[in-house]
Amino acid sequence: MRSTYPHAICTRTGGPLTWTCLGVRKKGGIYTVKCPDCEPKPPSLARRLDLHAEPFVSGQCRLWLGARTSSAAKGYGQLFWEGRMQLAHRLAYEEYVGPIPEGLNVLHSCDNPPCISHEHLFLGTPASNAADRDAKKRGATGERNGAAKLTEAQVLAIRADPRSLRKVGAAYGVDQRTVSRIKRREGWGCVKEAEDEA
Repeated sequence: MRSTYPHAICTRTGGPLTWTCLGVRKKGGIYTVKCPDCEPKPPSLARRLDLHAEPFVSGQCRLWLGARTSSAAKGYGQLFWEGRMQLAHRLAYEEYVGPIPEGLNVLHSCDNPPCISHEHLFLGTPASNAADRDAKKRGATGERNGAAKLTEAQVLAIRADPRSLRKVGAAYGVDQRTVSRIKRREGWGCVKEAEDEA
C-alpha cells in the first residue's frame, strides 16, 4: 500500500493523498488537490473521433462534423491530437485499420474528403493519388483552374483558327507561345475535340 500525505485530502474523493501527488498546495492547514488516481483520463482516439463524426453505418460515408481544412463543405476533417492538428481520416485509418507506412497517403474510395469511414480509406503513393485524381477528373484543370484565361470553347476555336500564332494570341489576349502549345495539344490537353474522343 502506498503511504499517504499527512493531513492531505483529495478534493474530489475526500480520501487521503498519496506521496506521489505533485503540485500540492496548502490552504488553511488542509492540502487541496486531486490525487493522481482521481484525475480524469483524456478520452481515447476512438472516443474523440466518435464525438466529432456521424455514427458509423457500414457501407456509408461517415462525415466529419468538426473542424475542416477549409471553410468549404468538402474540406478534410482536422483534430487536435498528440499536441498538433492532424487530418481526421488519417487518424481514423490508424485507429481502425493500422499504422500508415512512411511516404504513403490515405486515399478515399468514395472521393468525399470529410469522410472518415475506415471502409472507404485505403493506402496509396502520391503518384497513385495523382493518377486517381486525374482519372476521375477532380483536378483543377481547364476552366476549373483559377488562373485560366480561356474557356474550353475558346481553346477549340484557337485549334481551328488558321491565322498566325501572333494574330490568334492577340485576338484572345494570350501569348503566341500559349497558342502554339494549344495547337500542339501540349496545353489544355484536357479539352478533347469530337474526333479525339471517337
